[in-house]
Amino acid sequence: GGGYALSRHTSVADAASQTIVKDNPTKSAKVVDDFSDLWQMTWSATGAIRWTPIYGKASFFSLFPFHFQFYLTLGGGAGGMKRDSLVYCVGSRPSSAVTCGNREDDDLRPLHQEEIKPVILGGFGMKFFILDWLGFRVEVRDMMFPDSFREKIDRAAAERDTAANEGNAPAQGTPSANPGFTHLVFANIGFVFTF
Repeated sequence: GGGYALSRHTSVADAASQTIVKDNPTKSAKVVDDFSDLWQMTWSATGAIRWTPIYGKASFFSLFPFHFQFYLTLGGGAGGMKRDSLVYCVGSRPSSAVTCGNREDDDLRPLHQEEIKPVILGGFGMKFFILDWLGFRVEVRDMMFPDSFREKIDRAAAERDTAANEGNAPAQGTPSANPGFTHLVFANIGFVFTF
């Protein structure tokens, strides 16, 4: 399967960024760790196998018989990811700047990264077949991928990082040794048509 997503930071993430970025790092030593789980999936291409260990038949008052299946899903693939840092800002800081804007015309903007990451897919669900051609499905699916972020970022040096400002790899901070995984959990409810 495949998919495409539109995503952005929450208001909580924006507020956290503003709290950190509003202080000018050149006036005092400001070394911070970036936030984890900031990667946003923009597209995905996955394949999965489905195992149905439980299949049954039931009826209500012997009038409405229906079949049901419980299934497990496991698979993987790849996903396109983007990440805008909340604390690693590049560019020049005008005297009035208190945020790290997300627009290209801002003087001070977040470090933007894009990567293709491996995706692991797992889930489970139930299918209920009301008629031979019509069913109802309830499913929970988890798409997880490796996280990555930087620690010990010197914010003043990051703002002067001309390489990162031109789209190259960031020079400040060190990659986290144990970043873990980011989980995207989906709950799907819908009808199933069989032709």
